[in-house]
Amino acid sequence: MLPTTQEYKISLMIGQDSFRTLEDVEVISNPNYPDEPWYSTGGLAIVFKLKLKDKLYALKCFYTEANERQERLGLIAAYLKQNPSPYFVDFTYLENELWVETANEEGQGYPVVLMEWVEGKTLDNYLEQICTQNNTPALKNLYFQFCNLAWWLQQQPIAHGDIKHDNLIVTPDGKLKLIDYDGVFVPALRGRKANEMGSPCYQHPKRDAYFFDKNLDDFSLLVLQITLLALQQQPKLFTEHYNGDGIILKDTDYQNFAQSSIKTILWQLPEVKIPLLLSQLQGNLNNLSAIDLMPLLQDVAWINWLVSGQKDDLIDKDSLFAQACTNLWKKNFKTAIEEFNHFIYLEPNDEVAYLMRAEAKYELKDYLDSISDCTKAIEICPEFKKAYILRGKGKHYINDFLGAVEDYSRAIETKAKYESNFNSFFLRGISRASINDYLGAIEDYSKAIEINPNLAKSYDYRGLSKMELEDYKGAIEDFTKVIEIDPESSITYKNRGNSKSELNEYLEAINDFFMAIELDSTLDWLYQYIGYNYYKLGNRQKSAKYLSLYQDFYYDDSELPE
Repeated sequence: MLPTTQEYKISLMIGQDSFRTLEDVEVISNPNYPDEPWYSTGGLAIVFKLKLKDKLYALKCFYTEANERQERLGLIAAYLKQNPSPYFVDFTYLENELWVETANEEGQGYPVVLMEWVEGKTLDNYLEQICTQNNTPALKNLYFQFCNLAWWLQQQPIAHGDIKHDNLIVTPDGKLKLIDYDGVFVPALRGRKANEMGSPCYQHPKRDAYFFDKNLDDFSLLVLQITLLALQQQPKLFTEHYNGDGIILKDTDYQNFAQSSIKTILWQLPEVKIPLLLSQLQGNLNNLSAIDLMPLLQDVAWINWLVSGQKDDLIDKDSLFAQACTNLWKKNFKTAIEEFNHFIYLEPNDEVAYLMRAEAKYELKDYLDSISDCTKAIEICPEFKKAYILRGKGKHYINDFLGAVEDYSRAIETKAKYESNFNSFFLRGISRASINDYLGAIEDYSKAIEINPNLAKSYDYRGLSKMELEDYKGAIEDFTKVIEIDPESSITYKNRGNSKSELNEYLEAINDFFMAIELDSTLDWLYQYIGYNYYKLGNRQKSAKYLSLYQDFYYDDSELPE
């Protein structure tokens, strides 16, 4: 059993004699209580402040047991010594270093971790200061420093494992340092389970001990990026929501993020990037997985800051927009989105840029974010017909058929020419059919045909809706028109054959099924339809022949007519 906080404090008050190998140790006293050492407690350990040879150090002493602690910390320390970084500090694990006498056992040596002392404030304390002051430049600089840290971590084979506000120190020169390395992942630990789960407000709710690799920090970094961007826009969010465990987002929000009140508050902030980040967070909550933060971190202002503060107006906006459009047309959708992100940062009220970015997201099947961008485009330009149409398509794919119908209707009502409504009528017909409004669908397909009488799909879809209403004669007429326009449409022959069969035109139906198979040999399952129609004609021999060609069809000779 490990010592208590009080037992460690007593040992440190004894001074140099309590240490096995460390020499010239000066324990720093608490300025408010000079007879006690300075210390800070956490969930697993207590940290004291020491001076060794005129240099300050943090001494971490454990009061919670952990499996493989010595081996793990040894591997972590070795990696950080071999791969120094601006965000981690060197530390040493010392076994049996500190002599402590406990109430339950005789005195013995206990393990400690010794690391460089990081001067500064924890992130929450620093944020409290600059948010209270409404210090926007400091908030902006902090966000840029965070982007640097997150960008660096994304490219490393390691992860911190417990990134949160009190494990991030803001140094006096505004830089960020990570502390507390108990849960760090390094390549030498690959294949093992995590020995701690991190702070719930910064960790995926589905995280368990088996999720332990270099992607461990992705969720925490996304939470912090949202937090720091939001505070830039509205510093008072800190005092309104900080509770010691989380700054803005809490673990309770993740339980039903779609309905979370804080999500609504954040979504309405003017920063265009926040809805993108919130959508990424919500999507990741459904599935514990790695998050590609690289495109989320890229930001024109940050990039300019990196290259020594170039002005936004020096960027050629027209070239940037043209380059983004070119990548969209070349189907380089992810690159196009990154470039539209940059352009929108510079021109936040350009409705066309939102629409183009929405198109790229739609092509990547990111329908929720595509809908969000279309909505922004419509807010800027309420008569933006194309935005209503694309938003309707996105809603259709997430099964919001009524919402899709409403958007197509809004597109039709815009001031554009009637002839430009073909897509709106056609797509509204599809959505109406999806909610079994077949009469409405037929009306829309008919209007689409009125505008463009030469598109086979309009007749085909109208024919299918007529079949649903058992208007088989009308369906046959539409399918016949499709075949006139496209004689190679094998499925249309099948559909016309089905309609003819419903009208007891069995021989004509058989001919259509044969034609469908001739055009597409993969439709050989239609032999069962042919066999069935011969059965209806009373032709026992041919019925048996074609039913047998369909291997999976159950055939009972006793059911055939004599």
